[in-house]
Order: sequence, then structure tokens, then C-alpha cells
Amino acid sequence: MRVVRVAVLAIMLAACGGTAAAGSGGYHWTGGEIVHPLAKPEFTLTDQNNQPYDFQQQTAGKVAVVYFGYTHCPDICPENLTLLAVALKQVPESVRNKILVIFITTDPDRDTPAVLGPYVEQYNPAFIGLTGTKAQLDLAQLAAKVTLASPEPASPGSPYYVDHAAQMLAYTPDNQAHITFFQGMPSAGVASDLNRLATQGWSAS
Repeated sequence: MRVVRVAVLAIMLAACGGTAAAGSGGYHWTGGEIVHPLAKPEFTLTDQNNQPYDFQQQTAGKVAVVYFGYTHCPDICPENLTLLAVALKQVPESVRNKILVIFITTDPDRDTPAVLGPYVEQYNPAFIGLTGTKAQLDLAQLAAKVTLASPEPASPGSPYYVDHAAQMLAYTPDNQAHITFFQGMPSAGVASDLNRLATQGWSAS
């Protein structure tokens, strides 16, 4: 398995699951609660349809789960996108349109819009893939407060890998991320968290 990195701020969790937030009425989150909520970043990238995607504007009023990765990733990216796809299927159908899953590449040289489209849509046709220049993507990662991705050295003619942040940040309609998901979390628990965030919001948690 390739090594991926977790941003320092995202490690500062109350726990990686099974915690009840203050005033939650005993609800136990599967995702880790971020001690100091992260503000929703502002950036505009290019989606899989080669159209500008204003992240703040186009996710307004919804739960937006953001994951930075790349299409040539051999393990954790497919596992995390599968986790989110399976979890979303377990959310009541009437709630799913309130949840967006956004995959942002950390490998712009290979992940063009034409590549990103089929990649994300194989997991769920509603998933959104975003790319941009390296400078734009670096700024997006910094704004989201995740560790900057970096390519690993590769031998000539061999595929290269990219170290990138491991967490999936869930931004809520209050424009903050209070919960983060990680590889290996149970899909039913992630689905429950997403349903709660989409129907009740964090303030009611």
C-alpha cells in the first residue's frame, strides 16, 4: 500500500469514531469529530465536464464530502471512493441530493477532465471530479488545510505515485467541516453520519 499523509489539523480529533458530540442526545458519530472545525475553503477548479466549479457557490446548503487523491492511486483512493459510494446508497433516497462527493486530483498532469469523468462516475454517476493547474490544486489543498501532495521518485519508464492526504472532509451547510472520514470505517456508520448531517446539520447534533 502506498503511504498517504494526514494533515495535522485533521489528526486533532475527539476520536476516530464512536464519540457523542455535546448536545448530541447520545448519537455516536462514526467519523472523527474535528476539535477545531475547518472553514469551507474558497477556490474554483475545473470539473469533469471541463466547466468552472466554484466550490463555495456550488456546494452551498449541502453536505460536501471532499477527498484529495488521484486516478492512478493503487489502493486507498479506490477504497475510499468505494466506501463513499456504498455509504451513499444506504442514505435514504430523499436525502441523497443533499450530499455531494467531490474528488479533487493531486495529479493534474495525468488527471484531465476526460480522465476524471469516467473514473469518478464508475463509483457513482453523481460524484464530481475536479482538476486544475498544479498551482491551483496546491492552493486548494492549503485552503482545505490538508497536507500538500507530492510525487514520489520513480524510475525512468515506471509509473509514479503521489503521496496525498488520507482524510475525507465533510463540510456542512454552516460552511465548516466538523467530521472527517477515513479508510476502513464502516459504510453503515458513514451513511448514518451523512444522513444526520444532511437532515439535521451540525448545530442540531
